[in-house]
Amino acid sequence: RAQPGGVASERVRGDDAGADDPAAAVVQYVARTHEPVRLHDAGDDERFFRGAGAGRPRSVLCVPLRKGHHLIGVLYLHSAVVAGAFTDERFEMATVMAAQAAVSIENARLYDDLRASLERQQKLTAAFERFMPNQFLEQLEKANILDVALGDQSKREATVLFCDLRGFSALASQLGPSATFAFINKYLGYMEPVIHAHGGFINQYLGDGIMALFPGPTDRAVAGALAMLDALAGFNAERRGAGLAGVRISIGLNSGPLMLGVIGGAKRFDRGVVGDAVNLASRVEGMTRQFDAPVLLGGETAARLADRGRFLLRSLGWVVPLGQRKPIEVFEALDAHGPERRAAGAASADDYADGLARWVAGDFAAAIGHFAACLARDPADGAARFMVARCEELVAHPPTGAWDGVIRLVSK
Repeated sequence: RAQPGGVASERVRGDDAGADDPAAAVVQYVARTHEPVRLHDAGDDERFFRGAGAGRPRSVLCVPLRKGHHLIGVLYLHSAVVAGAFTDERFEMATVMAAQAAVSIENARLYDDLRASLERQQKLTAAFERFMPNQFLEQLEKANILDVALGDQSKREATVLFCDLRGFSALASQLGPSATFAFINKYLGYMEPVIHAHGGFINQYLGDGIMALFPGPTDRAVAGALAMLDALAGFNAERRGAGLAGVRISIGLNSGPLMLGVIGGAKRFDRGVVGDAVNLASRVEGMTRQFDAPVLLGGETAARLADRGRFLLRSLGWVVPLGQRKPIEVFEALDAHGPERRAAGAASADDYADGLARWVAGDFAAAIGHFAACLARDPADGAARFMVARCEELVAHPPTGAWDGVIRLVSK
């Protein structure tokens, strides 16, 4: 029978009572009514327990665990041997325990919800970072992507790197669309970590090409470019292991002021980087085909190196980039070549410099001799071969008017 503080006056429904699980009837009732049940002798109560009494408890206490009007759970206690085990004091204690347990359970649920929400937010942040790098936000001085608005911009000093995959169009036509995507993603998977490891970040993928920014020391940008060639060697080793041909890349760097910001329309934003430093970096990368050199630096990049002796550079002279009017000095990173070619380049440093001096002086025949000496040491010296060809053209067709010694490129 119900005791004070026990079963409420509502009748027990048939679907509450049951003999298979003696506790189920009481638990179901409390869960439905949110009212506590205290039975001093359950054996005398036919409302919750039917059938033989062998499995019946003697004393029962069951209280709801509530947070406000919300049921969190049910606390069920029983004694199989003692009648009247749940005195008023024990009933009060159980009620207090139930209230505390309800709060603890609700707090645990809220904690789990908060943790799940945080994990989801972290995943969303990581996903957004794939489209808007954190480094770009830092350059905009924005805490997160929610703070970014159309037109936000910031003037910065940085080294811009352009990297292009040689012969990609022909390769893509052989592979087909699906295999081309797989190839590009595999290739970029080798390049991206190296750029990040040297303090840069990828601002834009240009099909097979990469545009990266290095806001930090210029030395790290140049080291990063050379490390990309080491990563390419690993990529090519994997390809050759699969019976495929290796690929080549070309890299151009230039340093200087630029503006980076958010461009687009009301429905679609993108990040943009503009400035002469950007345009010249692209032009410098294009020069790699003329000079057949893997890595070229604009003069401003070379000038900003804190430890220039760390790299083996040679000036290729003053060059007017395609589509530009003002010449820039261009340097080749001889470290981009293997040990033998690097040594040959170092041994030819004086000859190449003397050849450039004779070129500037307009003595093209003498310049050919110096550049030819470089080719004798390294027949694959693309810059020396290019200069021999230009000198031979000018020997056959001398320049008209004043000669300024600037190399003018007429094609990519």
